[in-house]
Amino acid sequence: MGQRINWHYGFGLAGIFMILGLIIFRLGRPSMGNHGDVPLHPRGKSTGLLSGRTLCYAGSLACVPLVVQLFHYYEVMNSLMLGLSALALAYVLYEAFRLPLALRNKLLAAMLMIISSVFFWAFYSQNSGSLNLFAMRNVDMHLFGIALAPLSVNNFLPPFWVISLSPVFAWLWLFLAKRKREPSTPVKFALAFLFLALSFSLLGLSSRWSSGGLVSIWSLTGSYFLLICGELCLSPIGLSMVTSLSPARMVGVMMGIWFLATSLGEFLASKIGALMSIPEGLKTAADTLPYYEHILLRIAEGSAIAGLIFLALVPVMKKWMGRE
Repeated sequence: MGQRINWHYGFGLAGIFMILGLIIFRLGRPSMGNHGDVPLHPRGKSTGLLSGRTLCYAGSLACVPLVVQLFHYYEVMNSLMLGLSALALAYVLYEAFRLPLALRNKLLAAMLMIISSVFFWAFYSQNSGSLNLFAMRNVDMHLFGIALAPLSVNNFLPPFWVISLSPVFAWLWLFLAKRKREPSTPVKFALAFLFLALSFSLLGLSSRWSSGGLVSIWSLTGSYFLLICGELCLSPIGLSMVTSLSPARMVGVMMGIWFLATSLGEFLASKIGALMSIPEGLKTAADTLPYYEHILLRIAEGSAIAGLIFLALVPVMKKWMGRE
């Protein structure tokens, strides 16, 4: 099976569905009306071959070979990611202090939430890295007497919960909004970290209380349920937050910085994942579980502290956003 079904088929299938998505988008475009149309030149004409859109496409294509080369020199990413992040932060601060006070505060509020998202993704993304190894070593993968493949289960649970819970959260926010009780964006960011803390606490405490070095598959399932609840509090509102709080001329740049923050979070996730590498002397499940327990509970503590700090900052953030 491993010889016939591999990464090439997986990525190929993803590409096919991306093409189908573009076809559906094209067929459904008339329903969008004028929304998303290309802006016209002040004289009423498109700017042609040298339009900003054309240059953006050309520049993106030109960067592809450079990005491919970076895969072979991944050690450069340490300096590149940190350097780009520092430049982005310096740029936003420079622009913020050139703006009137009200606009400056909105931009600073957006930047604070973007920075916090870096740490959220750094913890969250353990699900696609170190938690795969945790599932292989220290989760009892028997369900109703059936032995399951650890990697398949670990990679199935997050998308399963995303698909299952997305309609619930969409309904919940609308339900609360109609009653004027929908949490503000800073509160949702705080809730994201608190759900993250609960998720890693469940795994950490299950590791502490387990016997035989194995954690129940139900603990892993519950942990991912809480993890995705956190993601759905933060991820879907990120770009709308950036759009609403950024000056019109900076919206595109701030969207890019939001995705840069996501990339930086993934970069930090790899560093945290390295800390979760099992030392060579630990061989059995009973040996490795206490090691995982310690790190899982430290991540839970860090997430809880971040969530509580954000909750404390909610009044200030709302004032900066002009939404008291």
